[in-house]
Amino acid sequence: MSLDLYTIYTLNTSSACTADDDDDAPVEPATPGLVQLDAASFVGVTNDLALTFDYVLMEFYSHWCPACKAFQPTYKEIAMHLKTIMDEEDVAWGGIGVPPQSASRPVRVAVARVDCPENTALCDTFRIHKYPTLYLDRPLAFGSLAADSQTKVEVDVKPRTKDKVLKRVGEIVGRSVEEAILPEGYIQRSSNGSDGSSRQDTVPQDTSLRPPSPPGDVAWPSTDCDVKGDVTIATIEMFEYLKSKTVLGTFAARKALMDWLGLLETSHLVEECAAGAGEALRVLEASWPVTSEQILDLDALKQVKICGKEQKRPYVSCAGSTPETRGYTCGLWMLFHSLSVRMPMVSEGGNDGKRWMEVLEGYIKHFFQCSDCAEHFLQELQGSDARMVSTKRDAVLWLWKTHNRVNERLVREDASGTNPQDPVYKHVQWPLEGVCGTCYESTGGWNEEGVLKFLSAHYYGLSDQATNGAGETGKVTAAPPKASITWPRVFVIVAFVFLAVYHGLKSNSVQYGPIAGRRAYRSTKGR
Repeated sequence: MSLDLYTIYTLNTSSACTADDDDDAPVEPATPGLVQLDAASFVGVTNDLALTFDYVLMEFYSHWCPACKAFQPTYKEIAMHLKTIMDEEDVAWGGIGVPPQSASRPVRVAVARVDCPENTALCDTFRIHKYPTLYLDRPLAFGSLAADSQTKVEVDVKPRTKDKVLKRVGEIVGRSVEEAILPEGYIQRSSNGSDGSSRQDTVPQDTSLRPPSPPGDVAWPSTDCDVKGDVTIATIEMFEYLKSKTVLGTFAARKALMDWLGLLETSHLVEECAAGAGEALRVLEASWPVTSEQILDLDALKQVKICGKEQKRPYVSCAGSTPETRGYTCGLWMLFHSLSVRMPMVSEGGNDGKRWMEVLEGYIKHFFQCSDCAEHFLQELQGSDARMVSTKRDAVLWLWKTHNRVNERLVREDASGTNPQDPVYKHVQWPLEGVCGTCYESTGGWNEEGVLKFLSAHYYGLSDQATNGAGETGKVTAAPPKASITWPRVFVIVAFVFLAVYHGLKSNSVQYGPIAGRRAYRSTKGR
């Protein structure tokens, strides 16, 4: 996941913005040797592959998953490589009269893939819980939707390089798939058409994912509707991706989802999404009682529209320069930041931040299916600085620092070519000095108090929380509050009375679970 350079906006908590067109998975050019499958074609095509191939290497992936995006050029290269050597073997063995299904021929491997968010039921059949997942099996086993096939083997190698994947596939099928196996005495032809004993590798380079050259000027979006719209889209997609039997396969997932929905209900930037999270929470309680190990009525949860009408439109502030870049993960980061800033404080100086971190960890562990991303994020959550988080302030700053550390790593990976990123919207240490002068000390280091005020202004839109309110160039100025909005002042009064009564009744801080948390959150909603 990545935080990308985007315009700083002033937000308010008024109604959500109007949506436009659907934002579907990007359509990519066909790659030689790579079979793109969906729920409608899966059974028929895999059964047809059995007429020619002995095995199928199947990738279950997600179009939004950064690890999948990083792997796609490699997977396409694998597909083109296998097609090249299979074509060469076809010519050689066919030339001496050996039919395709003869035992004398080398084992043949087809390459295919399925986009799971677009084919949830199909991926549930194979119990896919992380992306990308690579399985090798017989074509007819895939065609029969045999989730428990005795011949299915996961190709799980790290790092996912072409050589490592091909080597593992070769170990499983019992032949080398790194070069063609030709009949004894067969004379190859080199690329110049002359006879020769060696083959020059001419696998074409895939250019379908190469982005256009960066434009001279980048037009940055500049309205609060862009940000609220992008957070709304990310919320809709997030909720859609977790409504799966495989993802909701354990009782621990129930508690994690209850906690997550409780946080969304009380802290979401968009009122419709907050209300939808509350509805989803009530449906989850009814469809998955504490006495059951499994959810009893997944269809009821699927019927919930977490952000109301859910008119999806393309990402705006999180749009990439190509269909494959940015988008959902950028929107998810924005959702995380807004939830940290807007989390209710149950007790002054209490452990609200620690509890928020536990809820976030539950979401990442159970519902964020990009395997590499989840692994990296969970490592951050186990770090020494994460264990020191206690207050809301701690949590807001920890997430900001973590995000910048992720950006540093992605910049290195981009430079090395191991994980190419968007060529236009570069990963940066955010916020830039040009948009938040008070976020920096005169010596050049970070001013954490300035950053905290900046994040509050960015995700709350309160003028008294802006960086300096002076309207200077390069500074952030929050919009004047609407006359009808008096929540900040009301909250101060209510909070004072609440804390006075609270400390008179109980000296220790409130710990909130899914239900108690909702009540505690609701007591401060609107701040």
